[in-house]
Amino acid sequence: MSKVKSHGGLAIPLMWTDDKGHGDNNQPFGGNGCRNKGEPGPLASMTNPPDGKTKRRLSTPNCYFLFLNDGETWAAQGGLDLLDQAYGKNIPRMPREMFVYKINNTLARYGHLAKNADYCSSLDLTTTDGYQQYASNRQCKNPWHRPGFSKITSPCGVSGGLQTRMAELYPFGQPAETYSYPNAPTTTWKKGKRARVVWNVHANHAGGYSYRLCKVPTEGIIGLTEECFQQTPLDFAGTFQKVRAEFETNWTKTRAVQTRIGTWPEGSMWRKNQYFVTGSCMNHPECLKSEQLAGKNCGKCRGQIEDFVKVPATITTGDYVLSWRWDAEGSPQIWNGCSNIKIA
Repeated sequence: MSKVKSHGGLAIPLMWTDDKGHGDNNQPFGGNGCRNKGEPGPLASMTNPPDGKTKRRLSTPNCYFLFLNDGETWAAQGGLDLLDQAYGKNIPRMPREMFVYKINNTLARYGHLAKNADYCSSLDLTTTDGYQQYASNRQCKNPWHRPGFSKITSPCGVSGGLQTRMAELYPFGQPAETYSYPNAPTTTWKKGKRARVVWNVHANHAGGYSYRLCKVPTEGIIGLTEECFQQTPLDFAGTFQKVRAEFETNWTKTRAVQTRIGTWPEGSMWRKNQYFVTGSCMNHPECLKSEQLAGKNCGKCRGQIEDFVKVPATITTGDYVLSWRWDAEGSPQIWNGCSNIKIA
Protein backbone atom coordinates (compact mmCIF):
# COMPACT_ATOMS: atom_id res chain seq x y z
CA MET A 1 0.00 0.00 0.00
CA SER A 2 1.48 3.34 -1.00
CA LYS A 3 2.72 5.76 1.61
CA VAL A 4 -0.32 6.61 3.70
CA LYS A 5 -2.75 4.72 5.90
CA SER A 6 -6.17 5.02 4.31
CA HIS A 7 -9.80 4.65 5.29
CA GLY A 8 -11.87 3.95 2.20
CA GLY A 9 -12.31 4.89 -1.43
CA LEU A 10 -13.98 4.32 -4.76
CA ALA A 11 -12.41 1.63 -6.97
CA ILE A 12 -14.87 1.02 -9.82
CA PRO A 13 -15.69 3.01 -11.93
CA LEU A 14 -12.11 4.25 -12.15
CA MET A 15 -11.62 7.50 -10.25
CA TRP A 16 -10.27 10.72 -11.72
CA THR A 17 -6.87 9.99 -10.20
CA ASP A 18 -6.72 6.39 -11.47
CA ASP A 19 -5.22 7.16 -14.86
CA LYS A 20 -3.26 3.87 -14.74
CA GLY A 21 -6.45 1.83 -14.45
CA HIS A 22 -5.50 0.05 -11.23
CA GLY A 23 -9.13 -0.12 -10.16
CA ASP A 24 -9.81 -3.11 -7.94
CA ASN A 25 -6.94 -5.30 -9.07
CA ASN A 26 -6.11 -5.96 -5.40
CA GLN A 27 -2.36 -5.77 -6.13
CA PRO A 28 -1.63 -4.17 -3.71
CA PHE A 29 -5.02 -3.99 -2.05
CA GLY A 30 -6.77 -0.76 -2.95
CA GLY A 31 -3.96 0.67 -5.08
CA ASN A 32 -6.43 2.78 -7.07
CA GLY A 33 -3.86 4.82 -8.94
CA CYS A 34 -1.64 5.49 -5.91
CA ARG A 35 2.04 5.82 -6.71
CA ASN A 36 5.09 4.51 -4.98
CA LYS A 37 7.47 7.05 -3.47
CA GLY A 38 9.04 9.17 -6.17
CA GLU A 39 6.69 8.01 -8.92
CA PRO A 40 4.89 10.97 -10.53
CA GLY A 41 1.11 11.12 -10.49
CA PRO A 42 -1.56 13.31 -12.10
CA LEU A 43 -1.47 15.94 -9.34
CA ALA A 44 1.42 18.10 -8.18
CA SER A 45 3.12 17.30 -4.86
CA MET A 46 3.52 19.80 -2.06
CA THR A 47 7.15 20.92 -1.85
CA ASN A 48 7.11 22.92 1.40
CA PRO A 49 4.29 21.69 3.63
CA PRO A 50 3.81 23.86 6.74
CA ASP A 51 3.68 20.96 9.23
CA GLY A 52 4.10 17.22 9.51
CA LYS A 53 0.41 16.32 9.49
CA THR A 54 -0.18 18.30 6.32
CA LYS A 55 2.84 16.69 4.70
CA ARG A 56 1.55 13.21 5.42
CA ARG A 57 -1.82 14.02 3.94
CA LEU A 58 -0.90 16.17 0.98
CA SER A 59 2.60 15.19 -0.17
CA THR A 60 1.03 12.71 -2.61
CA PRO A 61 -2.40 14.09 -3.54
CA ASN A 62 -2.99 11.33 -6.09
CA CYS A 63 -4.43 8.60 -3.91
CA TYR A 64 -8.15 8.15 -3.55
CA PHE A 65 -8.11 8.06 0.24
CA LEU A 66 -7.00 11.68 0.54
CA PHE A 67 -10.43 12.93 -0.52
CA LEU A 68 -12.93 13.35 2.30
CA ASN A 69 -14.97 15.89 4.24
CA ASP A 70 -13.65 15.89 7.80
CA GLY A 71 -15.21 17.12 11.04
CA GLU A 72 -18.79 16.64 9.84
CA THR A 73 -22.02 16.17 11.82
CA TRP A 74 -25.53 16.00 10.44
CA ALA A 75 -26.82 18.64 12.88
CA ALA A 76 -24.35 21.37 11.89
CA GLN A 77 -24.62 24.03 9.16
CA GLY A 78 -28.39 24.00 8.92
CA GLY A 79 -28.93 20.28 9.47
CA LEU A 80 -31.31 20.81 12.37
CA ASP A 81 -33.32 23.35 10.39
CA LEU A 82 -33.53 20.97 7.44
CA LEU A 83 -34.77 18.20 9.74
CA ASP A 84 -37.46 20.45 11.21
CA GLN A 85 -38.58 21.82 7.85
CA ALA A 86 -38.71 18.41 6.20
CA TYR A 87 -40.47 16.42 8.90
CA GLY A 88 -41.70 18.56 11.78
CA LYS A 89 -42.48 16.21 14.68
CA ASN A 90 -42.77 13.10 12.50
CA ILE A 91 -39.06 12.45 12.10
CA PRO A 92 -38.34 9.10 10.38
CA ARG A 93 -35.58 6.94 11.80
CA MET A 94 -33.39 4.42 10.03
CA PRO A 95 -34.08 0.86 11.19
CA ARG A 96 -31.83 -0.27 14.04
CA GLU A 97 -30.38 -2.97 11.77
CA MET A 98 -28.63 -0.25 9.75
CA PHE A 99 -26.26 0.38 12.68
CA VAL A 100 -23.59 -1.74 14.36
CA TYR A 101 -24.85 -4.55 16.57
CA LYS A 102 -22.79 -5.89 19.46
CA ILE A 103 -24.32 -9.32 19.07
CA ASN A 104 -22.65 -11.38 16.34
CA ASN A 105 -19.76 -8.91 16.26
CA THR A 106 -16.49 -10.54 17.29
CA LEU A 107 -14.42 -7.35 17.45
CA ALA A 108 -14.47 -5.38 20.71
CA ARG A 109 -13.42 -2.22 18.86
CA TYR A 110 -16.99 -1.84 17.55
CA GLY A 111 -18.64 -2.29 20.95
CA HIS A 112 -18.89 1.44 21.67
CA LEU A 113 -20.69 2.00 18.35
CA ALA A 114 -23.30 -0.63 19.20
CA LYS A 115 -23.83 1.02 22.58
CA ASN A 116 -24.20 4.44 20.93
CA ALA A 117 -26.67 3.08 18.38
CA ASP A 118 -28.78 1.48 21.13
CA TYR A 119 -28.90 4.78 23.01
CA CYS A 120 -29.68 7.00 20.00
CA SER A 121 -32.31 4.61 18.66
CA SER A 122 -34.06 4.54 22.05
CA LEU A 123 -34.69 8.30 22.15
CA ASP A 124 -38.28 9.41 21.63
CA LEU A 125 -38.06 12.22 19.09
CA THR A 126 -41.68 13.22 19.64
CA THR A 127 -40.73 14.59 23.07
CA THR A 128 -38.76 17.78 23.64
CA ASP A 129 -36.20 16.06 25.85
CA GLY A 130 -35.68 13.15 23.46
CA TYR A 131 -35.27 15.44 20.48
CA GLN A 132 -32.81 17.71 22.32
CA GLN A 133 -30.73 14.74 23.39
CA TYR A 134 -30.71 13.39 19.84
CA ALA A 135 -29.73 16.74 18.33
CA SER A 136 -27.03 17.62 20.85
CA ASN A 137 -25.48 14.36 22.02
CA ARG A 138 -22.15 13.67 20.33
CA GLN A 139 -23.00 9.97 20.12
CA CYS A 140 -25.94 10.69 17.82
CA LYS A 141 -24.46 13.37 15.56
CA ASN A 142 -22.03 11.47 13.35
CA PRO A 143 -23.14 11.54 9.69
CA TRP A 144 -24.62 8.04 9.52
CA HIS A 145 -27.31 8.84 12.06
CA ARG A 146 -28.92 11.02 9.34
CA PRO A 147 -27.46 9.84 6.00
CA GLY A 148 -27.16 12.63 3.46
CA PHE A 149 -28.06 15.43 5.90
CA SER A 150 -24.51 16.58 6.65
CA LYS A 151 -23.59 19.61 4.58
CA ILE A 152 -20.24 19.01 2.93
CA THR A 153 -17.66 21.23 1.29
CA SER A 154 -17.15 18.99 -1.72
CA PRO A 155 -19.19 16.12 -3.23
CA CYS A 156 -15.90 14.62 -4.41
CA GLY A 157 -13.93 15.25 -1.20
CA VAL A 158 -11.27 17.70 -0.06
CA SER A 159 -7.64 16.60 -0.37
CA GLY A 160 -6.76 15.78 3.23
CA GLY A 161 -10.21 16.80 4.42
CA LEU A 162 -8.86 20.10 5.74
CA GLN A 163 -11.76 22.43 4.95
CA THR A 164 -10.76 24.89 7.68
CA ARG A 165 -7.32 25.39 6.12
CA MET A 166 -8.07 25.52 2.39
CA ALA A 167 -7.15 29.20 2.09
CA GLU A 168 -3.90 28.73 4.02
CA LEU A 169 -2.88 25.66 2.02
CA TYR A 170 -3.84 26.92 -1.44
CA PRO A 171 -3.28 25.45 -4.03
CA PHE A 172 -3.06 22.27 -1.93
CA GLY A 173 -5.69 20.78 0.33
CA GLN A 174 -8.48 21.80 -2.05
CA PRO A 175 -11.72 20.16 -3.22
CA ALA A 176 -11.09 17.37 -5.71
CA GLU A 177 -13.14 19.09 -8.42
CA THR A 178 -10.77 22.09 -8.42
CA TYR A 179 -7.81 20.02 -9.65
CA SER A 180 -7.12 19.12 -13.27
CA TYR A 181 -7.06 15.47 -14.42
CA PRO A 182 -5.92 15.48 -18.07
CA ASN A 183 -5.80 11.67 -18.28
CA ALA A 184 -8.84 10.85 -16.15
CA PRO A 185 -10.55 7.66 -17.37
CA THR A 186 -14.18 7.62 -18.49
CA THR A 187 -16.55 4.69 -18.01
CA THR A 188 -19.57 4.20 -20.30
CA TRP A 189 -22.91 3.24 -18.78
CA LYS A 190 -26.13 2.49 -20.68
CA LYS A 191 -29.38 4.10 -19.60
CA GLY A 192 -31.89 1.66 -18.18
CA LYS A 193 -29.19 -0.95 -17.43
CA ARG A 194 -27.25 -2.05 -14.36
CA ALA A 195 -23.73 -0.77 -13.66
CA ARG A 196 -21.00 -2.27 -11.47
CA VAL A 197 -19.56 -0.23 -8.59
CA VAL A 198 -16.86 -1.23 -6.09
CA TRP A 199 -15.30 0.51 -3.12
CA ASN A 200 -12.48 -0.44 -0.76
CA VAL A 201 -12.78 -0.48 3.04
CA HIS A 202 -9.43 0.15 4.75
CA ALA A 203 -10.37 1.54 8.16
CA ASN A 204 -13.97 0.65 8.81
CA HIS A 205 -15.76 3.52 10.54
CA ALA A 206 -19.05 1.68 9.95
CA GLY A 207 -22.02 3.61 8.56
CA GLY A 208 -23.09 3.29 4.96
CA TYR A 209 -22.93 4.68 1.46
CA SER A 210 -24.74 5.90 -1.61
CA TYR A 211 -23.94 6.56 -5.28
CA ARG A 212 -25.19 9.67 -7.13
CA LEU A 213 -24.93 11.21 -10.62
CA CYS A 214 -24.58 14.82 -11.79
CA LYS A 215 -24.37 15.98 -15.38
CA VAL A 216 -21.13 17.84 -16.05
CA PRO A 217 -21.96 21.57 -16.02
CA THR A 218 -20.88 24.00 -18.73
CA GLU A 219 -17.86 25.17 -16.72
CA GLY A 220 -16.64 21.59 -16.25
CA ILE A 221 -16.08 19.59 -13.06
CA ILE A 222 -15.21 22.73 -11.10
CA GLY A 223 -18.92 23.54 -11.21
CA LEU A 224 -20.04 20.30 -9.53
CA THR A 225 -22.12 20.73 -6.37
CA GLU A 226 -23.58 18.45 -3.72
CA GLU A 227 -27.02 19.83 -4.58
CA CYS A 228 -26.67 18.59 -8.15
CA PHE A 229 -25.71 15.08 -7.03
CA GLN A 230 -28.64 14.98 -4.61
CA GLN A 231 -31.01 15.38 -7.55
CA THR A 232 -30.06 11.94 -8.94
CA PRO A 233 -29.34 9.39 -6.19
CA LEU A 234 -29.08 5.92 -7.67
CA ASP A 235 -30.99 2.84 -6.54
CA PHE A 236 -29.15 -0.38 -5.91
CA ALA A 237 -30.07 -3.33 -8.11
CA GLY A 238 -31.36 -6.39 -6.26
CA THR A 239 -30.93 -7.30 -2.60
CA PHE A 240 -27.53 -8.98 -2.74
CA GLN A 241 -23.95 -7.75 -3.01
CA LYS A 242 -20.50 -9.33 -3.07
CA VAL A 243 -17.61 -8.84 -0.66
CA ARG A 244 -13.96 -9.81 -0.84
CA ALA A 245 -11.57 -9.56 2.10
CA GLU A 246 -7.98 -8.45 1.61
CA PHE A 247 -5.73 -11.22 0.23
CA GLU A 248 -8.75 -13.16 -1.03
CA THR A 249 -9.27 -13.81 -4.74
CA ASN A 250 -12.89 -14.92 -4.82
CA TRP A 251 -15.97 -12.84 -4.09
CA THR A 252 -18.61 -13.97 -1.59
CA LYS A 253 -22.29 -13.26 -2.23
CA THR A 254 -24.19 -11.87 0.76
CA ARG A 255 -27.51 -10.19 1.43
CA ALA A 256 -27.24 -6.40 1.50
CA VAL A 257 -28.67 -4.37 4.39
CA GLN A 258 -30.30 -1.31 2.88
CA THR A 259 -33.01 1.28 3.53
CA ARG A 260 -34.86 4.28 2.18
CA ILE A 261 -36.16 5.31 5.62
CA GLY A 262 -34.56 8.28 7.38
CA THR A 263 -32.23 9.09 4.47
CA TRP A 264 -31.66 12.28 2.49
CA PRO A 265 -32.67 13.08 -0.18
CA GLU A 266 -35.90 11.68 1.16
CA GLY A 267 -36.39 8.12 -0.06
CA SER A 268 -32.84 7.74 -1.43
CA MET A 269 -31.38 4.25 -1.07
CA TRP A 270 -28.34 3.65 1.16
CA ARG A 271 -26.52 0.45 2.07
CA LYS A 272 -24.81 -0.48 5.31
CA ASN A 273 -21.09 -1.28 5.39
CA GLN A 274 -19.83 -4.81 5.61
CA TYR A 275 -17.63 -5.74 8.58
CA PHE A 276 -14.66 -7.79 7.51
CA VAL A 277 -13.48 -10.38 10.03
CA THR A 278 -10.76 -11.96 7.93
CA GLY A 279 -7.22 -10.77 8.52
CA SER A 280 -4.83 -9.77 11.28
CA CYS A 281 -7.59 -8.01 13.26
CA MET A 282 -8.75 -11.46 14.34
CA ASN A 283 -5.45 -11.86 16.21
CA HIS A 284 -6.59 -9.03 18.49
CA PRO A 285 -10.40 -9.37 18.84
CA GLU A 286 -10.34 -7.93 22.36
CA CYS A 287 -8.64 -4.70 21.27
CA LEU A 288 -10.74 -1.65 22.11
CA LYS A 289 -11.06 1.40 19.88
CA SER A 290 -9.43 3.55 22.58
CA GLU A 291 -6.40 1.25 22.56
CA GLN A 292 -6.22 1.38 18.77
CA LEU A 293 -6.29 5.19 18.81
CA ALA A 294 -3.57 5.16 21.47
CA GLY A 295 -1.28 3.35 19.06
CA LYS A 296 -1.76 -0.31 19.92
CA ASN A 297 -1.33 -2.70 16.99
CA CYS A 298 -4.82 -4.17 16.69
CA GLY A 299 -4.34 -5.69 13.25
CA LYS A 300 -6.32 -4.95 10.12
CA CYS A 301 -9.36 -6.50 8.50
CA ARG A 302 -10.01 -4.85 5.18
CA GLY A 303 -11.91 -5.63 2.03
CA GLN A 304 -13.99 -4.62 -0.96
CA ILE A 305 -17.72 -4.24 -1.49
CA GLU A 306 -19.23 -4.79 -4.94
CA ASP A 307 -22.73 -3.61 -5.83
CA PHE A 308 -24.76 -2.94 -8.95
CA VAL A 309 -26.70 0.28 -9.35
CA LYS A 310 -29.58 1.08 -11.69
CA VAL A 311 -28.89 3.64 -14.39
CA PRO A 312 -32.19 5.55 -14.78
CA ALA A 313 -33.98 4.77 -18.04
CA THR A 314 -35.19 8.36 -18.24
CA ILE A 315 -31.81 10.03 -17.85
CA THR A 316 -30.51 12.03 -20.82
CA THR A 317 -27.37 10.85 -22.58
CA GLY A 318 -24.15 12.79 -22.16
CA ASP A 319 -21.23 13.34 -19.81
CA TYR A 320 -21.77 12.85 -16.09
CA VAL A 321 -19.79 12.45 -12.88
CA LEU A 322 -20.50 9.70 -10.36
CA SER A 323 -20.05 10.58 -6.70
CA TRP A 324 -19.63 7.87 -4.07
CA ARG A 325 -20.50 9.09 -0.57
CA TRP A 326 -19.73 7.15 2.63
CA ASP A 327 -21.31 8.65 5.77
CA ALA A 328 -19.41 7.27 8.76
CA GLU A 329 -21.04 6.01 11.95
CA GLY A 330 -17.86 5.85 14.04
CA SER A 331 -16.26 9.18 13.13
CA PRO A 332 -17.35 12.69 12.03
CA GLN A 333 -16.24 12.01 8.47
CA ILE A 334 -17.69 11.64 5.00
CA TRP A 335 -15.45 9.95 2.44
CA ASN A 336 -15.93 10.63 -1.25
CA GLY A 337 -14.70 9.71 -4.68
CA CYS A 338 -15.69 10.82 -8.19
CA SER A 339 -15.50 9.20 -11.63
CA ASN A 340 -16.26 10.33 -15.17
CA ILE A 341 -19.30 8.56 -16.65
CA LYS A 342 -20.66 8.71 -20.20
CA ILE A 343 -24.34 7.79 -20.41
CA ALA A 344 -25.17 6.14 -23.73
